[in-house]
Amino acid sequence: MQKVFSIKNIFFLALGLCCLFCLFLPRVASAAPDISIKVNGQIVGSDVSPYIDNGRTMVPIRVCTQALGCQVAYESSTKKITINGGEHSIILYVGKKTASLNGKSITLDVAPVIKDGRTMVPLRFIGESLGATVNWISASRMVTIEGAASGEATLAADFEQNVLTEINAARNKFGYEPLVVVSELTTFARNHAKDMANNKYFSHTSPVYGDIASRSAKAGLPTLAGIIGKGFLSANAQVNTWMGSLESRENVLNPDHVFAGIGAYKDESGTVYVNVVFVNGDGFLIASRPSAATNSSLLLKGYSLKSQVNINIYKMSGDTTYSSRKTQIATVTNNAFTFNLNFAEAGTYKINVGNDLLTVNN
Repeated sequence: MQKVFSIKNIFFLALGLCCLFCLFLPRVASAAPDISIKVNGQIVGSDVSPYIDNGRTMVPIRVCTQALGCQVAYESSTKKITINGGEHSIILYVGKKTASLNGKSITLDVAPVIKDGRTMVPLRFIGESLGATVNWISASRMVTIEGAASGEATLAADFEQNVLTEINAARNKFGYEPLVVVSELTTFARNHAKDMANNKYFSHTSPVYGDIASRSAKAGLPTLAGIIGKGFLSANAQVNTWMGSLESRENVLNPDHVFAGIGAYKDESGTVYVNVVFVNGDGFLIASRPSAATNSSLLLKGYSLKSQVNINIYKMSGDTTYSSRKTQIATVTNNAFTFNLNFAEAGTYKINVGNDLLTVNN
């Protein structure tokens, strides 16, 4: 007898085969966004991504210790890690959950490990052991650390003021206008001077925060020019040394360098580290780069030497072409101005003030 399959039989057979096939399909999981770390208000970069193990955020040891101004040593033969920060001393061992804090034995939830050539340690334990406050923001997958170990570098504000006086005296001899110091640039310069003093290096590139271009962008600033100094007992001696260096002299005596920031910090031995940064041009903006408009508007801040500043707004049609342009005028008070941009349509815009060009995505 021949067996006849009805349309209904064929339908259920096909449905069953589809279900069986789906059981063996590979499952694709969406990756969670990377964990970011912010130490005392600054995003800290890492060449090995932090990850979570047993509820603890693991990070490369030098990322957190250098950002907090601590010294770290590693003995490869014993896999011993020693961290010293002010009055705090921590000892850990790779692969072991036993540790000590100021001579007291501690049991860790997660042992330090080696990953991609980096020693990974539990961030909260390190931060809190060094006297910092550690918080986890789950919505943005960010760890924030506030505070630092005692005994770190101290601000040398008098040295900063004396450097400004000496630089402006040198500029005056050549008929150039004095520098205008603004708070955002001062904070930027101080952060780098402090980082050099705490971590005992002398370079425009920070081992934690990167080169001056990447640090400028993270601070919402145009790419800055800069000079650094170390070890001089007086601002006069420091500036005279800069004037004897062709590159540094060109920065000090550049007539287009109008706005500046100066930072100076002393390390525990009294050695002074100095950083001076300059903006090229008579006006600039302070904003995330690139910026993102919220509800089709964006509030921006900037600086200019003029009493009024022209803000040129380009609606981009390509990477280097624009479909429309308009100009707004902002009033400048004490070299500072703010203005609110409203965007009629979605797209990419370029905002130009002086020599500064900002990209805005609406």
